[in-house]
Amino acid sequence: MVHRDVKPSNILLRNVSPGSAGSVRLSILEQPVKAYLSDFGIARALDSPELTSAGRTIGTPSYMAPEQCAGSREIDGRADIYSLGAVLYRCLVGRPPFVGTTTQILHAHVYEPLTIPDEVVNRLPKPMVEILQHSLMKDANIRYNDAANMADALAVVAGRQPTADNAARPATGATQTMNSLPATALEDTGSTSQILVPGPGAMRPGAAVSPSSNNAWSPHSTPSSVRRVGSTTHSKVARPPLGASPVAKRRDFNWVSLAVGAALLLLLVLVGLAVVSAFLPNVDSEPTPPVVVSTPAVVNGDSAAAADAATATAPSAASGETATAVDGASSGAAPTSTVSAPTTATTEATSVALTGAPTNTTAISATQSISTSESAADFELTGEPPAVSVESTWDDAQYFFKARDWQQALVYLTLLQRRDPEFEAEQVAAMEVPIYIGLAGEATAAALTEVGDPQGKMSNAVTMLNRVVVLQPDNEDVSELRDAMVQFVEASPTQLRRARVALSDSYANFATSLANADDFCAAAEQMLVAVTILYNADWADKQVRYLAQCPQDEQGKILPAVGPSPQLSGLILYSSVQSGQYVIWQLPVTEDPSSTRLLGDGRLPSLNPAGTRLAFLANGGGADGIHGADVSRDSSSDLLAVTGQFRFTYHGEDSVDSPPQWSPGGDQLVYASTVDGDRVPRIYYAGNNSSGDYFLSGDGREPDWHPTNDLLVLKGADASGNNPGLWLMTHRGLNRQQLTTEQSDTRPVWTPDGKSVVFMSHDRDGNWNIYRVDVASKRVVRLTDDGADDGMPAVSPNGEFVAFVSDRLDGWQIWVVPIDGGPATALAKIAGDLPNWWEHSIQWAP
Repeated sequence: MVHRDVKPSNILLRNVSPGSAGSVRLSILEQPVKAYLSDFGIARALDSPELTSAGRTIGTPSYMAPEQCAGSREIDGRADIYSLGAVLYRCLVGRPPFVGTTTQILHAHVYEPLTIPDEVVNRLPKPMVEILQHSLMKDANIRYNDAANMADALAVVAGRQPTADNAARPATGATQTMNSLPATALEDTGSTSQILVPGPGAMRPGAAVSPSSNNAWSPHSTPSSVRRVGSTTHSKVARPPLGASPVAKRRDFNWVSLAVGAALLLLLVLVGLAVVSAFLPNVDSEPTPPVVVSTPAVVNGDSAAAADAATATAPSAASGETATAVDGASSGAAPTSTVSAPTTATTEATSVALTGAPTNTTAISATQSISTSESAADFELTGEPPAVSVESTWDDAQYFFKARDWQQALVYLTLLQRRDPEFEAEQVAAMEVPIYIGLAGEATAAALTEVGDPQGKMSNAVTMLNRVVVLQPDNEDVSELRDAMVQFVEASPTQLRRARVALSDSYANFATSLANADDFCAAAEQMLVAVTILYNADWADKQVRYLAQCPQDEQGKILPAVGPSPQLSGLILYSSVQSGQYVIWQLPVTEDPSSTRLLGDGRLPSLNPAGTRLAFLANGGGADGIHGADVSRDSSSDLLAVTGQFRFTYHGEDSVDSPPQWSPGGDQLVYASTVDGDRVPRIYYAGNNSSGDYFLSGDGREPDWHPTNDLLVLKGADASGNNPGLWLMTHRGLNRQQLTTEQSDTRPVWTPDGKSVVFMSHDRDGNWNIYRVDVASKRVVRLTDDGADDGMPAVSPNGEFVAFVSDRLDGWQIWVVPIDGGPATALAKIAGDLPNWWEHSIQWAP
């Protein structure tokens, strides 16, 4: 039997009694376990005709053997051994051997070199690395020929002798113990990698283990095909110390020493904590000189949540020691800066370090925290309040309130009510309303412009407005604003656009009502939120006028509304799936963008520099190859219309995983294809005609043509199949040179000035993000940083922005980020869906 789908989820561990035959105890589990292979749904007997059907690739791509990926007619148990080796690789490295699209993974198993990060190699017993290598050989003839041989090699690592007779393995009645091996914490520090298994192009005579010696292969031997690749950035692991020998480090690795070292480190930490605690100020002692809370504590929408406590230090007036204060923060609102004010003579010693601190700013003990309830009066502080006067705290609360620093104002009102709930109760209640409204606006703006937890920020905003409704149940403007915000939070993906418009309208109406009541500062603040939610030129003009009527010393953090860059324009082309059909869409970059269908049965669109001809991959009617369409642009709508269609190439393998790209003059197309019978992806170029003629450039895929020069950027490797990453070469394959050294770098596109390349990558930070590399210096800059998948980059015609698709908020949308990085902004939701986003692309045309 051949299982054909060995993978982690098909290996089940069952708890058994100690001493059970065939059991193993893992140091991370409490009980011994036995492993069972499950799910034989696609297993076939060795003599089954279905097993040897040509062209069938059944299995899970990340764990399939090369012969499975290539659709070989001859598949035997060695394919399952490769899959088990891939499972072992994931356990040790933290990811499958190869990542990418299904097509890319299948190709990588067959042709691309398998690398392993140096840090993983250095931390593993040498025999384990060799077992990993031997089980993952691309040639089945030089893999283990039997699972028993692999088991014997693993037995040596487990500290027991392998059974001499593989056919008869008597039950020992004893539970074997194997220590857990270290999985690597993947952090990008520029570590190098080693070639674990070379690609076919790197297999030289004598480099691999001879097939005839397969059974006699020693788990302690090192095949000569393992080669060091000193410049290959491959995984997020720590770089070994300069001058250290990886081989010696593996040879000398001592688990006992590691345990002793860890114990000593723990002891050192405990002693250090004891020493530090001896110098910490006592909360019951005399207060230290006052310091400003540099990052104010804010209200969290969860009534049971506590604000995070950090510390801020300032020199002591008397002895130069440090005073500790809370540096509260929350995801509920954007962070704010403190407001400058003179320091009094009594704190003269601190005035140099704390320029800009308010007169009587309260020092909050680091042992205290703030949690929120339904009003500022319900805040709970753990520990004793600071030993400062109520009047001083009141002065600070008023100071921050006038400066419109709502977070700090709420902190000091909370401290005030903690010390004396009756102090200026009526005025405190009046101050709470604008504070909550201000915090709601800040949270709303942050949710729509900043990365990270937009739903949490919007929930916080709803909480703030709910408190205002409780305090002022007859305030219809606030009630309407709260209702619009609730509808936005609860909106489905299809309702989101309409809910966003309604929320922006509600903020604009609320701002207008404030201006009618001559509260121009609040009106400018709330109108700015409306413009941030959805830009409107009339509202932006009103916001600037309101701000001009707000007293200068009360404007605080209010900024004038700034509209979108006048250069943010053009037409975005992209593809998706709608009702089971591939569709190419066009999206004008305007204030209120909306997608319009351009043509069906197509994907991966590419408009020529003149904007008159579209190249794309057809997906209908059996018409294989790259197709073309003549287009014209409507001057009134600025949209394209198809006037005729034809074909550029005639092979089903052409441009299947990346769009064809135009030369600067628009007279040629460059694309990737596996049209040759060896399945190796190569770059080809063809003329801007339907002759079907094509010419070879060189190995690689996903090419993009430089905007002015004869230079391609592509995903590839060197001539031997090593050093994967992004590469440069001419369209005829000359002057080939490496640009980046990360295997997962993909979908490169040039910036309009030709000085940088924007691409997407996975292994640099653990999920798909957008990056930019400077061609001259090869310096890489990360442009996005979100837990969602960001990919398929396209650069704006002026080179100032990058558009990309992401599923970070309410399904797949097109987002825009500045070319140098910064907050990303959602531009529009895509039409249709992306069930396999790797099959699509976007282009930003003038």
